[in-house]
Amino acid sequence: MVSILTHAAMSVPTLLALETSTDVCGVAVHHEGAVQASLSVFKPRAHAAHLLPLVQQALAVTGLTPADLNVVAVSAGPGSFTGLRIGVSAAKGLAQATGAALVAVPTLAALAWRGGSTRPDSHVVLVAQRARKDELYLGAYLSDPEHHALEPVWPARAIVVAEVGPLLQALPTVPVIVMGGGRALLAPALEHMDPPVQSLPDRLTYRASAEAVAVLGMQRFEAGLVESVSSFEPAYLKPFVAKKPSHSAFDRLPF
Repeated sequence: MVSILTHAAMSVPTLLALETSTDVCGVAVHHEGAVQASLSVFKPRAHAAHLLPLVQQALAVTGLTPADLNVVAVSAGPGSFTGLRIGVSAAKGLAQATGAALVAVPTLAALAWRGGSTRPDSHVVLVAQRARKDELYLGAYLSDPEHHALEPVWPARAIVVAEVGPLLQALPTVPVIVMGGGRALLAPALEHMDPPVQSLPDRLTYRASAEAVAVLGMQRFEAGLVESVSSFEPAYLKPFVAKKPSHSAFDRLPF
Protein backbone atom coordinates (compact mmCIF):
# COMPACT_ATOMS: atom_id res chain seq x y z
CA MET A 1 0.00 0.00 0.00
CA VAL A 2 1.36 3.43 -0.92
CA SER A 3 0.55 6.22 1.49
CA ILE A 4 1.03 9.96 1.22
CA LEU A 5 3.67 11.48 3.49
CA THR A 6 1.92 14.10 5.61
CA HIS A 7 4.53 15.22 8.14
CA ALA A 8 6.80 18.17 7.39
CA ALA A 9 9.65 16.99 5.17
CA MET A 10 13.22 17.62 6.30
CA SER A 11 15.13 20.17 4.21
CA VAL A 12 17.88 17.80 3.02
CA PRO A 13 16.85 14.18 3.64
CA THR A 14 19.41 11.38 3.75
CA LEU A 15 18.44 8.27 1.83
CA LEU A 16 19.88 4.76 1.72
CA ALA A 17 19.08 2.75 -1.43
CA LEU A 18 19.18 -1.04 -1.81
CA GLU A 19 19.27 -2.97 -5.11
CA THR A 20 18.90 -6.77 -4.98
CA SER A 21 16.39 -7.53 -7.74
CA THR A 22 18.97 -8.96 -10.18
CA ASP A 23 22.46 -10.47 -9.93
CA VAL A 24 23.69 -7.02 -8.88
CA CYS A 25 23.78 -6.42 -5.13
CA GLY A 26 24.14 -2.69 -4.54
CA VAL A 27 23.88 0.04 -1.92
CA ALA A 28 23.91 3.81 -2.43
CA VAL A 29 23.68 6.83 -0.15
CA HIS A 30 21.89 10.01 -1.28
CA HIS A 31 22.99 12.81 1.05
CA GLU A 32 23.03 16.60 0.85
CA GLY A 33 21.18 16.55 -2.46
CA ALA A 34 23.28 14.03 -4.39
CA VAL A 35 24.46 10.42 -4.48
CA GLN A 36 27.58 10.42 -2.29
CA ALA A 37 28.42 6.71 -2.38
CA SER A 38 27.48 3.74 -4.56
CA LEU A 39 28.88 0.27 -3.90
CA SER A 40 28.00 -2.98 -5.65
CA VAL A 41 28.92 -6.62 -6.09
CA PHE A 42 28.06 -8.50 -9.27
CA LYS A 43 27.78 -12.09 -8.07
CA PRO A 44 24.68 -14.26 -8.60
CA ARG A 45 22.89 -15.59 -5.53
CA ALA A 46 25.18 -13.76 -3.11
CA HIS A 47 22.92 -10.97 -1.86
CA ALA A 48 22.50 -12.38 1.65
CA ALA A 49 26.26 -12.44 2.19
CA HIS A 50 27.06 -9.03 0.71
CA LEU A 51 24.11 -6.67 1.30
CA LEU A 52 24.58 -5.75 4.94
CA PRO A 53 28.40 -5.38 4.72
CA LEU A 54 27.80 -3.02 1.76
CA VAL A 55 25.37 -1.00 3.89
CA GLN A 56 27.97 -0.66 6.61
CA GLN A 57 30.67 0.33 4.10
CA ALA A 58 28.48 2.91 2.34
CA LEU A 59 27.55 4.57 5.62
CA ALA A 60 31.17 4.51 6.78
CA VAL A 61 32.58 6.19 3.66
CA THR A 62 30.00 8.97 3.92
CA GLY A 63 30.56 9.47 7.63
CA LEU A 64 26.97 8.60 8.47
CA THR A 65 25.28 6.25 10.90
CA PRO A 66 21.92 4.47 10.66
CA ALA A 67 20.49 7.14 12.94
CA ASP A 68 21.12 9.74 10.21
CA LEU A 69 18.79 8.02 7.74
CA ASN A 70 15.49 9.68 6.85
CA VAL A 71 14.54 7.35 3.99
CA VAL A 72 15.27 3.77 2.92
CA ALA A 73 14.54 3.07 -0.74
CA VAL A 74 14.45 -0.43 -2.19
CA SER A 75 14.22 -1.87 -5.68
CA ALA A 76 10.76 -3.38 -5.42
CA GLY A 77 10.49 -5.72 -8.40
CA PRO A 78 9.83 -7.47 -10.57
CA GLY A 79 12.96 -9.57 -10.47
CA SER A 80 14.57 -12.45 -8.64
CA PHE A 81 12.13 -13.68 -6.00
CA THR A 82 14.94 -14.48 -3.55
CA GLY A 83 16.78 -11.24 -4.21
CA LEU A 84 13.62 -9.18 -3.73
CA ARG A 85 12.84 -10.91 -0.44
CA ILE A 86 16.35 -10.20 0.86
CA GLY A 87 16.31 -6.55 -0.19
CA VAL A 88 12.81 -5.78 1.05
CA SER A 89 13.41 -7.57 4.37
CA ALA A 90 16.57 -5.56 4.94
CA ALA A 91 14.86 -2.30 3.92
CA LYS A 92 11.96 -2.96 6.29
CA GLY A 93 14.34 -3.81 9.12
CA LEU A 94 16.37 -0.67 8.61
CA ALA A 95 13.27 1.52 8.36
CA GLN A 96 11.78 0.02 11.49
CA ALA A 97 15.02 0.28 13.47
CA THR A 98 15.78 3.88 12.49
CA GLY A 99 12.33 5.37 12.01
CA ALA A 100 13.14 6.16 8.38
CA ALA A 101 10.42 6.23 5.72
CA LEU A 102 10.24 3.26 3.35
CA VAL A 103 10.09 4.02 -0.38
CA ALA A 104 9.58 1.43 -3.13
CA VAL A 105 11.18 2.00 -6.54
CA PRO A 106 9.89 -0.12 -9.45
CA THR A 107 12.83 -2.18 -10.70
CA LEU A 108 12.09 -1.72 -14.40
CA ALA A 109 11.84 2.05 -13.93
CA ALA A 110 15.25 2.06 -12.23
CA LEU A 111 16.67 0.12 -15.17
CA ALA A 112 15.06 2.54 -17.62
CA TRP A 113 16.68 5.43 -15.76
CA ARG A 114 20.05 3.85 -16.56
CA GLY A 115 19.29 3.91 -20.28
CA GLY A 116 17.20 7.06 -20.43
CA SER A 117 20.07 9.49 -20.89
CA THR A 118 21.41 7.97 -24.12
CA ARG A 119 19.48 10.35 -26.40
CA PRO A 120 18.90 14.12 -26.22
CA ASP A 121 15.36 13.87 -27.63
CA SER A 122 12.12 12.37 -26.36
CA HIS A 123 12.18 8.58 -26.64
CA VAL A 124 10.83 5.35 -25.16
CA VAL A 125 12.99 3.07 -23.06
CA LEU A 126 11.69 -0.48 -23.36
CA VAL A 127 12.99 -2.72 -20.56
CA ALA A 128 12.83 -6.48 -21.04
CA GLN A 129 14.00 -8.81 -18.28
CA ARG A 130 13.83 -12.60 -18.47
CA ALA A 131 11.16 -14.23 -16.31
CA ARG A 132 10.79 -17.86 -17.38
CA LYS A 133 11.63 -19.72 -20.59
CA ASP A 134 9.22 -17.87 -22.87
CA GLU A 135 8.19 -15.00 -20.58
CA LEU A 136 9.45 -11.50 -19.91
CA TYR A 137 9.05 -8.80 -17.34
CA LEU A 138 8.31 -5.87 -19.64
CA GLY A 139 8.06 -2.15 -19.00
CA ALA A 140 8.02 0.91 -21.27
CA TYR A 141 8.94 4.41 -20.14
CA LEU A 142 8.74 7.71 -22.02
CA SER A 143 11.92 9.68 -21.37
CA ASP A 144 11.84 13.47 -21.55
CA PRO A 145 15.48 14.58 -21.20
CA GLU A 146 14.60 18.28 -21.21
CA HIS A 147 12.60 17.94 -18.00
CA HIS A 148 14.51 14.92 -16.59
CA ALA A 149 11.24 13.00 -16.52
CA LEU A 150 10.54 9.29 -16.97
CA GLU A 151 6.87 8.26 -17.23
CA PRO A 152 5.47 4.74 -17.67
CA VAL A 153 3.68 4.16 -20.99
CA TRP A 154 1.77 1.24 -19.50
CA PRO A 155 2.12 -0.72 -16.23
CA ALA A 156 5.01 -3.19 -16.05
CA ARG A 157 3.89 -6.78 -16.49
CA ALA A 158 4.92 -10.40 -16.86
CA ILE A 159 4.07 -11.45 -20.40
CA VAL A 160 4.56 -14.33 -22.83
CA VAL A 161 6.90 -13.25 -25.63
CA ALA A 162 4.37 -14.22 -28.30
CA GLU A 163 1.87 -11.70 -26.88
CA VAL A 164 3.99 -8.53 -26.93
CA GLY A 165 2.87 -7.38 -30.39
CA PRO A 166 -0.15 -5.26 -29.33
CA LEU A 167 1.91 -3.54 -26.62
CA LEU A 168 4.64 -2.62 -29.08
CA GLN A 169 2.07 -1.25 -31.51
CA ALA A 170 0.71 0.99 -28.74
CA LEU A 171 4.08 2.67 -28.08
CA PRO A 172 4.35 6.41 -28.85
CA THR A 173 5.76 7.20 -32.29
CA VAL A 174 9.18 8.28 -31.03
CA PRO A 175 12.56 6.50 -31.12
CA VAL A 176 12.69 3.34 -29.00
CA ILE A 177 15.62 2.03 -27.00
CA VAL A 178 15.45 -1.57 -25.75
CA MET A 179 17.54 -2.81 -22.85
CA GLY A 180 17.68 -5.59 -20.30
CA GLY A 181 18.68 -9.24 -20.20
CA GLY A 182 15.58 -10.30 -22.16
CA ARG A 183 15.97 -7.92 -25.07
CA ALA A 184 17.14 -10.69 -27.45
CA LEU A 185 13.77 -12.42 -27.07
CA LEU A 186 12.09 -9.28 -28.43
CA ALA A 187 14.31 -9.00 -31.51
CA PRO A 188 11.88 -10.66 -33.97
CA ALA A 189 9.03 -8.39 -32.89
CA LEU A 190 11.17 -5.25 -33.05
CA GLU A 191 13.00 -5.75 -36.34
CA HIS A 192 10.34 -4.09 -38.52
CA MET A 193 9.60 -1.11 -36.29
CA ASP A 194 10.02 2.38 -37.73
CA PRO A 195 12.18 4.18 -36.74
CA PRO A 196 14.61 1.29 -36.10
CA VAL A 197 15.01 0.27 -32.47
CA GLN A 198 18.32 0.89 -30.75
CA SER A 199 19.50 -1.97 -28.52
CA LEU A 200 21.71 -1.15 -25.55
CA PRO A 201 24.42 -3.73 -24.79
CA ASP A 202 24.08 -5.82 -21.64
CA ARG A 203 27.05 -4.35 -19.80
CA LEU A 204 27.35 -2.99 -16.29
CA THR A 205 26.59 0.55 -17.47
CA TYR A 206 22.99 -0.44 -18.18
CA ARG A 207 22.39 -3.05 -15.49
CA ALA A 208 20.53 -2.53 -12.23
CA SER A 209 22.15 -0.08 -9.82
CA ALA A 210 21.52 1.28 -6.36
CA GLU A 211 22.36 4.73 -7.72
CA ALA A 212 19.24 4.65 -9.89
CA VAL A 213 17.17 3.45 -6.93
CA ALA A 214 18.56 6.33 -4.88
CA VAL A 215 17.72 9.00 -7.47
CA LEU A 216 14.22 7.71 -8.18
CA GLY A 217 13.66 6.92 -4.52
CA MET A 218 14.39 10.53 -3.58
CA GLN A 219 11.96 11.73 -6.26
CA ARG A 220 9.23 9.46 -4.90
CA PHE A 221 9.92 10.51 -1.32
CA GLU A 222 9.75 14.18 -2.26
CA ALA A 223 6.44 13.46 -4.01
CA GLY A 224 5.15 12.09 -0.70
CA LEU A 225 5.03 8.43 -1.71
CA VAL A 226 5.98 6.12 1.14
CA GLU A 227 5.09 2.53 2.00
CA SER A 228 3.74 0.83 5.08
CA VAL A 229 6.69 -0.91 6.72
CA SER A 230 4.43 -3.59 8.16
CA SER A 231 2.47 -4.50 5.02
CA PHE A 232 4.66 -3.71 1.99
CA GLU A 233 5.46 -6.63 -0.33
CA PRO A 234 7.58 -6.70 -3.51
CA ALA A 235 5.98 -6.54 -6.96
CA TYR A 236 6.62 -10.13 -8.01
CA LEU A 237 4.13 -9.89 -10.93
CA LYS A 238 3.96 -13.69 -10.87
CA PRO A 239 2.41 -16.10 -8.34
CA PHE A 240 4.59 -16.56 -5.30
CA VAL A 241 4.00 -17.84 -1.79
CA ALA A 242 6.55 -16.39 0.60
CA LYS A 243 8.03 -18.53 3.36
CA LYS A 244 9.19 -16.76 6.47
CA PRO A 245 12.85 -17.59 7.18
CA SER A 246 13.76 -18.81 10.65
CA HIS A 247 16.41 -16.07 10.92
CA SER A 248 16.74 -12.69 9.24
CA ALA A 249 20.00 -11.30 7.89
CA PHE A 250 18.94 -8.08 9.61
CA ASP A 251 19.51 -9.77 12.98
CA ARG A 252 23.27 -9.60 12.36
CA LEU A 253 23.40 -5.79 12.14
CA PRO A 254 25.40 -4.27 15.05
CA PHE A 255 22.78 -1.62 15.94
